[in-house]
Amino acid sequence: MSVEVGARKGGTFPFGDGELLTLALLLSSSLILRFLLSPLDGYYVDLNTFTSWFHAASEGAILDFYRNVWCDYPPFNVVIFWIFGTLARRFSLFGTPSLLYILKLPSNLFDIGTSALIFFYLRKRMEKRWALAAASAYAFNPATIFNASIWGQFDAIYTFFVLLSLILVLEGKPRASFIVLALAVLSKPQTFPFLLVMVFLLMKRFNFKENILSFASFSATALLFVLPLHQGNPVDFVLRLYLGGYGQYGLASLNAFNLWAFIGFNVKDTQGIFPFLTYQVIGWVIFGAILCLILYYMDSESPSSHNDPLMVYLTGMVFFAFFMVLTRMHERYLFPVISLSLLSLTYSRKAGLIFAVLTGTILLNQAYALQFLNNRMFVPNGDPVAYAVSLINLAVFACAIYLLISKESLKKSESNEI
Repeated sequence: MSVEVGARKGGTFPFGDGELLTLALLLSSSLILRFLLSPLDGYYVDLNTFTSWFHAASEGAILDFYRNVWCDYPPFNVVIFWIFGTLARRFSLFGTPSLLYILKLPSNLFDIGTSALIFFYLRKRMEKRWALAAASAYAFNPATIFNASIWGQFDAIYTFFVLLSLILVLEGKPRASFIVLALAVLSKPQTFPFLLVMVFLLMKRFNFKENILSFASFSATALLFVLPLHQGNPVDFVLRLYLGGYGQYGLASLNAFNLWAFIGFNVKDTQGIFPFLTYQVIGWVIFGAILCLILYYMDSESPSSHNDPLMVYLTGMVFFAFFMVLTRMHERYLFPVISLSLLSLTYSRKAGLIFAVLTGTILLNQAYALQFLNNRMFVPNGDPVAYAVSLINLAVFACAIYLLISKESLKKSESNEI
Protein backbone atom coordinates (compact mmCIF):
# COMPACT_ATOMS: atom_id res chain seq x y z
CA MET A 1 0.00 0.00 0.00
CA SER A 2 1.25 3.53 -0.71
CA VAL A 3 0.05 7.05 -0.13
CA GLU A 4 -0.35 9.22 -3.23
CA VAL A 5 0.47 12.90 -2.93
CA GLY A 6 0.82 15.70 -5.42
CA ALA A 7 3.95 15.51 -7.51
CA ARG A 8 6.13 18.26 -8.91
CA LYS A 9 3.88 19.34 -11.74
CA GLY A 10 0.83 17.37 -12.73
CA GLY A 11 1.15 13.85 -11.43
CA THR A 12 1.39 11.76 -8.30
CA PHE A 13 4.24 10.69 -6.09
CA PRO A 14 4.09 7.44 -4.10
CA PHE A 15 5.38 7.24 -0.55
CA GLY A 16 6.31 3.71 0.48
CA ASP A 17 4.77 1.76 3.34
CA GLY A 18 5.64 3.25 6.71
CA GLU A 19 7.56 6.13 5.22
CA LEU A 20 5.33 8.89 6.54
CA LEU A 21 5.03 7.07 9.88
CA THR A 22 8.83 7.02 10.14
CA LEU A 23 8.93 10.75 9.43
CA ALA A 24 6.21 11.42 12.01
CA LEU A 25 8.11 9.45 14.66
CA LEU A 26 11.34 11.31 13.88
CA LEU A 27 9.70 14.72 14.07
CA SER A 28 7.75 13.83 17.22
CA SER A 29 10.94 12.64 18.92
CA SER A 30 12.67 15.88 17.98
CA LEU A 31 9.82 17.98 19.34
CA ILE A 32 9.82 16.05 22.62
CA LEU A 33 13.59 16.52 22.97
CA ARG A 34 13.28 20.23 22.23
CA PHE A 35 10.42 20.56 24.71
CA LEU A 36 12.46 18.86 27.45
CA LEU A 37 15.37 21.25 26.84
CA SER A 38 13.18 24.36 27.02
CA PRO A 39 13.66 25.05 30.76
CA LEU A 40 17.39 25.62 30.19
CA ASP A 41 18.49 29.24 30.58
CA GLY A 42 18.76 31.23 27.36
CA TYR A 43 19.47 34.88 26.71
CA TYR A 44 17.75 36.67 29.58
CA VAL A 45 17.21 39.93 27.61
CA ASP A 46 15.39 38.17 24.75
CA LEU A 47 13.33 35.98 27.08
CA ASN A 48 12.31 38.90 29.29
CA THR A 49 11.38 40.92 26.21
CA PHE A 50 9.34 38.08 24.72
CA THR A 51 7.61 37.60 28.07
CA SER A 52 6.44 41.22 28.06
CA TRP A 53 5.32 40.97 24.42
CA PHE A 54 3.40 37.72 24.98
CA HIS A 55 1.77 39.28 28.03
CA ALA A 56 0.87 42.55 26.29
CA ALA A 57 -0.58 40.81 23.22
CA SER A 58 -2.75 38.50 25.32
CA GLU A 59 -3.83 41.09 27.88
CA GLY A 60 -5.37 43.85 25.80
CA ALA A 61 -6.64 44.51 22.32
CA ILE A 62 -4.16 43.01 19.87
CA LEU A 63 -4.75 45.92 17.47
CA ASP A 64 -3.27 48.31 20.06
CA PHE A 65 -0.15 46.23 20.58
CA TYR A 66 2.35 48.68 19.06
CA ARG A 67 0.70 51.56 20.91
CA ASN A 68 0.98 49.86 24.30
CA VAL A 69 4.54 48.49 24.13
CA TRP A 70 7.81 49.13 22.38
CA CYS A 71 8.48 46.38 19.84
CA ASP A 72 10.86 46.29 16.88
CA TYR A 73 9.53 42.96 15.52
CA PRO A 74 7.35 43.06 12.37
CA PRO A 75 3.59 42.45 12.54
CA PHE A 76 3.36 38.70 11.90
CA ASN A 77 5.12 38.12 15.22
CA VAL A 78 2.32 39.93 17.04
CA VAL A 79 -0.02 37.13 15.96
CA ILE A 80 2.45 34.62 17.43
CA PHE A 81 2.65 36.64 20.65
CA TRP A 82 -1.14 36.74 20.87
CA ILE A 83 -1.74 33.01 20.20
CA PHE A 84 0.89 31.70 22.57
CA GLY A 85 0.44 34.50 25.09
CA THR A 86 -3.25 33.61 25.29
CA LEU A 87 -2.26 29.98 25.82
CA ALA A 88 0.08 30.99 28.64
CA ARG A 89 -2.60 33.17 30.22
CA ARG A 90 -5.19 30.40 30.00
CA PHE A 91 -2.94 28.06 32.00
CA SER A 92 -1.73 30.84 34.37
CA LEU A 93 1.89 30.44 33.34
CA PHE A 94 2.97 34.08 33.51
CA GLY A 95 5.27 34.56 36.48
CA THR A 96 6.13 30.85 36.66
CA PRO A 97 9.19 28.92 35.41
CA SER A 98 6.88 26.91 33.12
CA LEU A 99 6.41 29.98 30.91
CA LEU A 100 9.70 29.06 29.21
CA TYR A 101 7.97 26.13 27.54
CA ILE A 102 5.48 28.47 25.87
CA LEU A 103 8.06 31.13 24.96
CA LYS A 104 10.18 28.57 23.12
CA LEU A 105 7.37 26.48 21.65
CA PRO A 106 6.64 28.57 18.50
CA SER A 107 10.19 28.34 17.16
CA ASN A 108 10.38 24.63 17.85
CA LEU A 109 7.11 23.99 16.02
CA PHE A 110 8.33 25.94 12.99
CA ASP A 111 11.65 24.07 13.08
CA ILE A 112 9.72 20.79 12.93
CA GLY A 113 7.77 22.24 9.99
CA THR A 114 11.05 23.08 8.25
CA SER A 115 12.23 19.49 8.74
CA ALA A 116 9.05 18.27 7.06
CA LEU A 117 9.57 20.68 4.14
CA ILE A 118 13.12 19.37 3.68
CA PHE A 119 11.84 15.80 3.58
CA PHE A 120 9.04 16.39 1.07
CA TYR A 121 11.22 18.51 -1.21
CA LEU A 122 14.07 16.01 -1.29
CA ARG A 123 11.83 12.95 -1.42
CA LYS A 124 10.55 13.97 -4.84
CA ARG A 125 14.10 14.32 -6.12
CA MET A 126 16.25 11.81 -4.22
CA GLU A 127 16.12 8.39 -2.62
CA LYS A 128 14.09 7.90 0.54
CA ARG A 129 17.15 7.40 2.73
CA TRP A 130 18.59 10.77 1.68
CA ALA A 131 15.32 12.57 2.37
CA LEU A 132 14.87 10.98 5.79
CA ALA A 133 18.52 11.55 6.69
CA ALA A 134 18.31 15.23 5.74
CA ALA A 135 15.05 15.76 7.66
CA SER A 136 16.56 14.07 10.71
CA ALA A 137 19.77 16.08 10.39
CA TYR A 138 17.72 19.26 10.63
CA ALA A 139 15.24 18.08 13.26
CA PHE A 140 18.06 17.01 15.60
CA ASN A 141 20.53 19.67 14.51
CA PRO A 142 22.30 21.02 17.61
CA ALA A 143 22.58 24.53 16.18
CA THR A 144 18.85 24.85 15.47
CA ILE A 145 17.95 23.21 18.79
CA PHE A 146 20.22 25.63 20.63
CA ASN A 147 18.66 28.61 18.84
CA ALA A 148 15.07 27.63 19.64
CA SER A 149 15.14 25.52 22.80
CA ILE A 150 17.97 27.18 24.72
CA TRP A 151 18.53 30.72 23.42
CA GLY A 152 14.80 31.18 22.82
CA GLN A 153 15.00 33.10 19.54
CA PHE A 154 12.56 33.31 16.61
CA ASP A 155 14.83 32.59 13.64
CA ALA A 156 13.02 29.33 12.91
CA ILE A 157 9.83 31.17 11.96
CA TYR A 158 11.09 33.23 9.05
CA THR A 159 13.32 30.36 7.94
CA PHE A 160 10.25 28.12 7.54
CA PHE A 161 8.52 30.74 5.39
CA VAL A 162 11.68 31.28 3.31
CA LEU A 163 11.88 27.57 2.46
CA LEU A 164 8.16 27.24 1.78
CA SER A 165 8.12 30.32 -0.45
CA LEU A 166 11.14 29.11 -2.41
CA ILE A 167 9.69 25.60 -2.86
CA LEU A 168 6.34 26.99 -4.03
CA VAL A 169 7.88 29.24 -6.67
CA LEU A 170 10.02 26.34 -7.93
CA GLU A 171 6.87 24.20 -8.07
CA GLY A 172 5.29 26.76 -10.39
CA LYS A 173 2.97 28.38 -7.82
CA PRO A 174 4.10 32.01 -7.75
CA ARG A 175 0.99 33.53 -6.22
CA ALA A 176 1.01 31.15 -3.26
CA SER A 177 4.76 31.66 -3.01
CA PHE A 178 4.44 35.43 -2.73
CA ILE A 179 1.74 35.16 -0.08
CA VAL A 180 4.19 33.10 1.97
CA LEU A 181 7.01 35.50 1.04
CA ALA A 182 4.99 38.33 2.61
CA LEU A 183 4.77 36.29 5.83
CA ALA A 184 8.55 35.81 5.74
CA VAL A 185 9.13 39.56 5.33
CA LEU A 186 6.58 40.24 8.08
CA SER A 187 8.50 37.92 10.41
CA LYS A 188 12.07 39.23 10.19
CA PRO A 189 13.92 41.99 8.29
CA GLN A 190 16.68 39.48 7.51
CA THR A 191 14.57 38.29 4.58
CA PHE A 192 15.68 41.36 2.59
CA PRO A 193 18.22 39.46 0.43
CA PHE A 194 15.71 36.67 -0.17
CA LEU A 195 13.14 39.18 -1.40
CA LEU A 196 15.54 40.20 -4.18
CA VAL A 197 16.04 36.56 -5.21
CA MET A 198 12.31 35.89 -5.32
CA VAL A 199 11.53 38.95 -7.43
CA PHE A 200 14.26 37.91 -9.85
CA LEU A 201 12.92 34.33 -10.07
CA LEU A 202 9.37 35.55 -10.53
CA MET A 203 10.26 37.87 -13.41
CA LYS A 204 12.49 35.29 -15.08
CA ARG A 205 10.19 32.28 -14.89
CA PHE A 206 6.68 33.67 -15.19
CA ASN A 207 4.73 35.89 -17.56
CA PHE A 208 3.57 39.44 -16.98
CA LYS A 209 0.12 38.40 -15.73
CA GLU A 210 1.58 36.07 -13.11
CA ASN A 211 4.01 38.79 -12.07
CA ILE A 212 1.20 41.27 -11.46
CA LEU A 213 -0.98 38.72 -9.62
CA SER A 214 1.96 37.59 -7.47
CA PHE A 215 2.88 41.15 -6.51
CA ALA A 216 -0.79 41.81 -5.74
CA SER A 217 -0.90 38.69 -3.53
CA PHE A 218 2.20 39.86 -1.69
CA SER A 219 0.82 43.37 -1.20
CA ALA A 220 -2.61 42.19 -0.05
CA THR A 221 -1.07 39.83 2.52
CA ALA A 222 1.26 42.53 3.83
CA LEU A 223 -1.55 45.05 4.11
CA LEU A 224 -3.73 42.51 5.91
CA PHE A 225 -1.23 42.54 8.78
CA VAL A 226 0.12 46.08 8.61
CA LEU A 227 -3.07 48.13 8.32
CA PRO A 228 -4.84 46.81 11.45
CA LEU A 229 -1.69 47.13 13.58
CA HIS A 230 -0.03 50.29 12.28
CA GLN A 231 0.21 53.39 14.43
CA GLY A 232 0.08 56.69 12.56
CA ASN A 233 1.18 56.75 8.93
CA PRO A 234 1.50 53.11 7.72
CA VAL A 235 4.52 53.89 5.52
CA ASP A 236 6.31 55.60 8.40
CA PHE A 237 5.32 52.70 10.67
CA VAL A 238 6.90 50.13 8.35
CA LEU A 239 10.06 52.18 7.82
CA ARG A 240 10.51 52.63 11.57
CA LEU A 241 10.14 48.90 12.18
CA TYR A 242 12.50 47.77 9.44
CA LEU A 243 15.10 50.54 9.46
CA GLY A 244 15.00 51.43 13.14
CA GLY A 245 16.50 48.15 14.28
CA TYR A 246 19.21 48.32 11.66
CA GLY A 247 20.06 51.88 12.62
CA GLN A 248 20.48 51.25 16.34
CA TYR A 249 23.15 48.55 15.91
CA GLY A 250 25.95 50.50 14.23
CA LEU A 251 28.79 48.07 14.93
CA ALA A 252 31.06 46.18 12.57
CA SER A 253 29.92 42.86 14.07
CA LEU A 254 27.40 42.07 16.80
CA ASN A 255 29.19 38.91 17.96
CA ALA A 256 28.93 37.46 14.45
CA PHE A 257 31.92 35.33 13.52
CA ASN A 258 32.32 36.70 10.02
CA LEU A 259 34.68 38.93 8.05
CA TRP A 260 34.23 41.84 10.48
CA ALA A 261 35.10 39.78 13.55
CA PHE A 262 38.72 40.52 12.63
CA ILE A 263 37.99 44.26 12.97
CA GLY A 264 36.25 43.91 16.33
CA PHE A 265 32.90 43.52 18.10
CA ASN A 266 32.63 47.00 19.61
CA VAL A 267 33.95 48.96 16.65
CA LYS A 268 31.62 51.41 14.91
CA ASP A 269 31.05 50.47 11.28
CA THR A 270 31.05 54.17 10.39
CA GLN A 271 34.83 54.04 10.88
CA GLY A 272 37.05 52.95 8.03
CA ILE A 273 40.12 53.47 5.92
CA PHE A 274 38.89 56.85 4.68
CA PRO A 275 35.90 58.94 5.81
CA PHE A 276 33.97 57.95 2.68
CA LEU A 277 35.14 54.30 2.71
CA THR A 278 33.71 53.03 5.98
CA TYR A 279 33.44 49.40 7.02
CA GLN A 280 29.71 49.61 6.33
CA VAL A 281 30.28 50.85 2.78
CA ILE A 282 32.95 48.22 2.14
CA GLY A 283 30.56 45.50 3.31
CA TRP A 284 27.78 46.64 1.00
CA VAL A 285 30.18 46.91 -1.96
CA ILE A 286 31.42 43.34 -1.42
CA PHE A 287 27.87 42.07 -0.92
CA GLY A 288 26.74 43.88 -4.08
CA ALA A 289 29.54 42.25 -6.09
CA ILE A 290 28.68 38.77 -4.79
CA LEU A 291 24.99 39.39 -5.40
CA CYS A 292 25.76 40.34 -9.01
CA LEU A 293 27.66 37.06 -9.42
CA ILE A 294 24.72 35.12 -8.00
CA LEU A 295 22.19 36.92 -10.21
CA TYR A 296 24.46 36.28 -13.20
CA TYR A 297 24.21 32.55 -12.63
CA MET A 298 20.47 32.83 -12.02
CA ASP A 299 20.08 34.70 -15.29
CA SER A 300 22.21 32.14 -17.16
CA GLU A 301 19.49 29.53 -16.63
CA SER A 302 17.66 28.92 -19.89
CA PRO A 303 13.90 29.58 -19.76
CA SER A 304 13.11 25.94 -20.51
CA SER A 305 15.61 24.24 -18.19
CA HIS A 306 14.19 25.35 -14.80
CA ASN A 307 17.34 24.35 -12.96
CA ASP A 308 15.82 24.12 -9.48
CA PRO A 309 18.91 22.70 -7.71
CA LEU A 310 20.99 25.67 -8.87
CA MET A 311 18.33 28.14 -7.71
CA VAL A 312 18.25 26.56 -4.24
CA TYR A 313 22.02 26.64 -3.95
CA LEU A 314 22.17 30.28 -5.09
CA THR A 315 19.53 31.24 -2.53
CA GLY A 316 21.65 29.71 0.20
CA MET A 317 24.64 31.63 -1.13
CA VAL A 318 22.75 34.92 -0.83
CA PHE A 319 22.06 34.32 2.87
CA PHE A 320 25.64 33.12 3.36
CA ALA A 321 27.06 36.28 1.77
CA PHE A 322 24.62 38.46 3.72
CA PHE A 323 26.05 37.16 6.99
CA MET A 324 29.70 36.97 6.01
CA VAL A 325 30.40 40.38 4.46
CA LEU A 326 27.87 42.90 5.80
CA THR A 327 28.36 44.80 9.04
CA ARG A 328 25.79 44.86 11.90
CA MET A 329 25.25 41.10 11.71
CA HIS A 330 24.18 39.21 14.82
CA GLU A 331 25.56 35.80 15.72
CA ARG A 332 22.34 34.06 14.59
CA TYR A 333 21.96 35.44 11.07
CA LEU A 334 23.60 32.46 9.35
CA PHE A 335 20.68 30.32 10.57
CA PRO A 336 18.76 29.86 7.23
CA VAL A 337 21.86 28.47 5.49
CA ILE A 338 21.56 25.28 7.57
CA SER A 339 18.27 24.28 5.95
CA LEU A 340 19.15 25.63 2.50
CA SER A 341 22.39 23.62 2.45
CA LEU A 342 20.33 20.47 2.99
CA LEU A 343 18.00 21.34 0.11
CA SER A 344 21.14 21.96 -1.94
CA LEU A 345 22.00 18.26 -1.78
CA THR A 346 20.10 18.13 -5.08
CA TYR A 347 22.74 20.47 -6.51
CA SER A 348 25.83 18.78 -5.09
CA ARG A 349 26.47 16.18 -2.39
CA LYS A 350 29.26 18.51 -1.24
CA ALA A 351 26.54 20.73 0.18
CA GLY A 352 26.37 18.13 2.95
CA LEU A 353 29.90 19.11 3.99
CA ILE A 354 28.86 22.77 4.05
CA PHE A 355 25.92 21.79 6.26
CA ALA A 356 28.12 19.79 8.65
CA VAL A 357 30.80 22.46 9.11
CA LEU A 358 28.33 25.33 9.45
CA THR A 359 26.33 23.38 12.01
CA GLY A 360 29.44 23.37 14.18
CA THR A 361 30.41 27.00 13.61
CA ILE A 362 26.87 28.34 14.07
CA LEU A 363 26.43 26.34 17.27
CA LEU A 364 29.77 27.54 18.62
CA ASN A 365 29.07 31.14 17.61
CA GLN A 366 25.73 31.12 19.44
CA ALA A 367 26.93 29.29 22.55
CA TYR A 368 30.10 31.36 22.86
CA ALA A 369 28.33 34.69 22.35
CA LEU A 370 25.59 33.76 24.82
CA GLN A 371 28.10 33.49 27.66
CA PHE A 372 29.22 37.06 27.12
CA LEU A 373 25.77 38.49 26.44
CA ASN A 374 24.37 37.09 29.68
CA ASN A 375 27.24 38.90 31.42
CA ARG A 376 26.35 42.11 29.56
CA MET A 377 29.48 41.95 27.40
CA PHE A 378 30.49 41.60 23.77
CA VAL A 379 32.93 38.91 22.72
CA PRO A 380 36.32 40.60 23.31
CA ASN A 381 38.20 42.00 20.34
CA GLY A 382 41.04 39.71 19.35
CA ASP A 383 39.40 36.66 20.92
CA PRO A 384 41.18 33.54 19.53
CA VAL A 385 38.00 31.47 19.38
CA ALA A 386 36.24 34.20 17.42
CA TYR A 387 39.18 34.43 15.03
CA ALA A 388 39.37 30.67 14.52
CA VAL A 389 35.64 30.19 13.88
CA SER A 390 35.47 33.26 11.63
CA LEU A 391 38.37 31.89 9.61
CA ILE A 392 36.55 28.56 9.20
CA ASN A 393 33.38 30.36 8.08
CA LEU A 394 35.37 32.39 5.54
CA ALA A 395 37.03 29.23 4.23
CA VAL A 396 33.67 27.47 3.83
CA PHE A 397 32.26 30.53 2.09
CA ALA A 398 35.20 30.61 -0.33
CA CYS A 399 34.73 26.87 -0.99
CA ALA A 400 31.01 27.41 -1.61
CA ILE A 401 31.77 30.09 -4.21
CA TYR A 402 34.42 27.86 -5.81
CA LEU A 403 31.95 24.95 -5.97
CA LEU A 404 29.46 27.19 -7.76
CA ILE A 405 31.93 28.58 -10.30
CA SER A 406 33.68 25.27 -11.01
CA LYS A 407 30.47 23.26 -11.31
CA GLU A 408 28.75 25.76 -13.59
CA SER A 409 31.90 26.14 -15.73
CA LEU A 410 32.04 22.37 -16.12
CA LYS A 411 28.37 22.24 -17.14
CA LYS A 412 28.91 24.99 -19.71
CA SER A 413 31.97 23.20 -21.10
CA GLU A 414 30.07 19.90 -21.42
CA SER A 415 27.15 21.72 -23.06
CA ASN A 416 29.44 23.31 -25.64
CA GLU A 417 31.00 19.95 -26.46
CA ILE A 418 27.59 18.45 -27.11
